[in-house]
Amino acid sequence: MMSGYRDGSSLQTKDGLAKIRIINENLCVLLNDPENGFIQTHTQIEEGLKSGAYIVDTPPVPKKILTKYQISDRDTRLMYVKSLEKVVEEHHVRPTTQKAYNLMIQQVEQDYPITLSLNKHPAKSSVCRYWRMWVNGRCCDDTLVSSRRNAPSRVHPAAEAVLNHYVSTVWSSSHSKLRSGHYKAYCSVVEKESIKNPSISAVSERTFYRRLAELSHIEDEMNSPFTTQARLNQLNLTCQKKIKTEYPLQRVEMDRVDLNLNLIDDNTHELTGKVSIYFAKDVHTRCIIGTVINFGLAENKESVVHLIQQIFMKDENLPFQGKPMSLFMDNGPGFHNSTVDHLCEKLGIEPSYTPANQPSKKPFIESFNNVFRNKFCSSFAVLVKDKLQVGIPGYLGVRNKKGHDKTNINIDKAAQLYKSDFIYLLNYFLCQYSHQTHSMTKKSPFEMWYDSSDSPILEHCSYENIIDKFHVLQNQKNQKLYQNGTVHVQGYKFTSPDLKSLYNRVKPLYGSPEVIVYLNPFDARYVTVSYFDTRTNIQHQILATNIDIDDMPEPVSFKKLKGESENIAGIHLTTKHTVTGKYEATIGKLHVQKRRRNNRGKPTASFEENNKGQLTAEQRVAQSNIEDSKLDVNLMANMRFSAAASHINEVEVEDFMKVDMTGKKRRW
Repeated sequence: MMSGYRDGSSLQTKDGLAKIRIINENLCVLLNDPENGFIQTHTQIEEGLKSGAYIVDTPPVPKKILTKYQISDRDTRLMYVKSLEKVVEEHHVRPTTQKAYNLMIQQVEQDYPITLSLNKHPAKSSVCRYWRMWVNGRCCDDTLVSSRRNAPSRVHPAAEAVLNHYVSTVWSSSHSKLRSGHYKAYCSVVEKESIKNPSISAVSERTFYRRLAELSHIEDEMNSPFTTQARLNQLNLTCQKKIKTEYPLQRVEMDRVDLNLNLIDDNTHELTGKVSIYFAKDVHTRCIIGTVINFGLAENKESVVHLIQQIFMKDENLPFQGKPMSLFMDNGPGFHNSTVDHLCEKLGIEPSYTPANQPSKKPFIESFNNVFRNKFCSSFAVLVKDKLQVGIPGYLGVRNKKGHDKTNINIDKAAQLYKSDFIYLLNYFLCQYSHQTHSMTKKSPFEMWYDSSDSPILEHCSYENIIDKFHVLQNQKNQKLYQNGTVHVQGYKFTSPDLKSLYNRVKPLYGSPEVIVYLNPFDARYVTVSYFDTRTNIQHQILATNIDIDDMPEPVSFKKLKGESENIAGIHLTTKHTVTGKYEATIGKLHVQKRRRNNRGKPTASFEENNKGQLTAEQRVAQSNIEDSKLDVNLMANMRFSAAASHINEVEVEDFMKVDMTGKKRRW
């Protein structure tokens, strides 16, 4: 067996350099020059190599030319290897242990301060791999050289933003999962954006498919009915990490939460009806920018219109407002309708509707729903007259899959919290939540919002500047425009100089004009009067003011203006809370419902008791007149028993049954 040489190899001998020419399996020739040589067996050559008489002459291997990336990558790896070598020598620890890795991190930051500027240090497994390569290569530094000769291509930040926006909006709200179709649509979006910014270019098809595959795998597992709740929570966090936004209000998710809770009206002291809450959450900052409460109503478009209105409003406790770029909603009847679509069109907002029963499409608001149920409904500490209660009073927890309450208590009987106190507690909770550090952003929603408030893309817009945009609900089909330029809406008069001018211009031509009035039920200060002029084909839109109320700086609903109880309400308050970081608050009192006793009066004698006393039919009737009871008495059975005992004719019994105890005839 030949080892260390082959045909054509050169050997260093005492006579100089000789080249090997193999004759057969046993013999070979060592040539000192092309004409002179001597024969040797393979065994003799092997013995000569072992004794050192022969040395295989290995030609120098040309050194590999390294690129700038390879040199930089090698030097970075070498810093960690050298630091690990020092740790092993000084502390006598095994190089692959966690203790050695922790000491190495401290050593490398001390010896090479440049590593402090890195985003993160290599993982322990990577450092162990560098160490093994370096030791196996006999401590040669070039063994740490990466096989990659060029740095991996990085997507330009502007192109990355366009890609993230497409994935978080179009892909997330689409029913189709055909990747090739989405890539073509993505390229069209990039082509339009590149006109504004030439640095934006489309990523490769492979990169695009890889991004989509990561999300698709998560969505399939989340939508599976066999996924446990614990696993759903993990996948929800992973899905949130995959959906990236660049600025506030780029993506706003909206949802409705049903609570197993009933409240007490402050004025009438009657039940308000089952509570449900609409939330709007900004994905980038994690701020809750809109909240609306429903009392005893199913999902409806009016509540969603009011929720969008709340996005443009703020108070001292929740100072978040602005124009969202896109709204993510489900396909419920309250969200997906022509009224909401028309409102989004007027506001310049892109509505995106997610498929039903797919929580992965709205992972941020779904995550907040769990936080809301756990931290507010079930864990919020309420202090009532020095008595502490954990959880919102009257809240009975979630219902089981069949829709029944886990407890036997009815929510109507459990109701004890006033509506105004619930609104106060909810506003207080969201205020404290906005100042709590978020586990993913490492900042509070309040800090995230104000750190991004200088973004040139963020459009600061107040509701007072766009009041007419929310006039999307029609009062009635046609209404009369009166001579003095007024229209009557829900018992109030609205007018404007333009309406008076319109009446004077149209009256001589067409008679008294009929107009359409659009309103916002949650702002009775203004309405929009619409009139289409068939002569000029011009649609007139005139904003009219309510002349029956004084100037009001804040919106007021028609119901509140009439003194009625509101079944749709926002939560903004005029009082400012103190930020404590704790989910606990104090309220004045709870409502105590009056309990009516089920049994009143003395119970009447039963059928068996009357039989024991051997009472006649007349005696039984007389006895029942004396006693007052709600218990059912089988009078027919008693009389038939009495008839059988006294041999009375059945016909007489039936005739008697047609006359009641007061002597009036009736059918029993």
